[in-house]
Amino acid sequence: MNVKNIFCLLLALVTAMALPLSAMAETDVEEEFYQMEGFVTELVDGGFLLEDKNLGTVICNMSDATILEGVVAEEGVQAGQYLIVDYSGRLTRSIPPQAHADRVTSYQLHGQVLEIMDEHTLAVNTETNGEVWVYVEEVPAVMVPGMNVTVYYDGIMALSLPPQVAARALEIAEMTGTVTQMTETGFMLNVNEDLTVEIAVDGLTHFSRLTETEVTEGEETLTVTGEEVLFAPEVEAEEEVPAEEILDRPVFMPEEESAEASEEELAEAALAEEATADEDPTVNRAPEYLTEGDLVTVYYRGQMEDLPLEAVKVVILP
Repeated sequence: MNVKNIFCLLLALVTAMALPLSAMAETDVEEEFYQMEGFVTELVDGGFLLEDKNLGTVICNMSDATILEGVVAEEGVQAGQYLIVDYSGRLTRSIPPQAHADRVTSYQLHGQVLEIMDEHTLAVNTETNGEVWVYVEEVPAVMVPGMNVTVYYDGIMALSLPPQVAARALEIAEMTGTVTQMTETGFMLNVNEDLTVEIAVDGLTHFSRLTETEVTEGEETLTVTGEEVLFAPEVEAEEEVPAEEILDRPVFMPEEESAEASEEELAEAALAEEATADEDPTVNRAPEYLTEGDLVTVYYRGQMEDLPLEAVKVVILP
């Protein structure tokens, strides 16, 4: 066999081996997918209705091929959940349009707002991960520390201290109803024909009123909604101390406590206790700002079964 024939044989072998490799490479290429996301408004046979942020109402059909991740993998899809749905990009021309849900994702954190760090960042004390920094497009105007919040995210959590997530949506614990009567600790709120809830307020409860103002722009008249703060508890800002100043401070060793307190120490302790009692935050300010018949939204802490509900903020509606 001459050199030319050997070369042709080797070329044929290389070509034959390359064909299946190229086929495998094409198989490994990920298919392009699209996403929609929003709250589930209703469960339907074989799927659910999703109120997508851009597309509006979409019927998402599920099958045995649908992959479930996060909370939905354990509990299934439920009305009121915020979901991220992967699909092929194909929508039917029906009203509402329909799509097959290839992957359904819902990760949630439940907790209480510790601090509003800036207009895009919240520190939240979560039930499962302790303090977590939550980044949002914009902190809701009604948000104040102490509110219960549910954070929906894509499952990615930065392993920093504290952990960090980017919120896809926030849900604040709230209810709206009519004030029916005042109580010693707050007021009664009639939510609907079947539900009246006792609301407790204290010296740390925020009170505000929504206002509506008509603004004319050219030939168009717009209604602008604002919020008038009626009462907001004062929060003392922590003084920032340079690290160099802290290092330069002398170290004081605590003195050993005497077995028995002196009369002077007992008198000082009694005065301090009396001052603390005067600052007791259980004061009921509801009658100062509310009257029977007011329509209000109450933002609360705790769970619905923990009655009376502790109001973090009360907003009087127009």
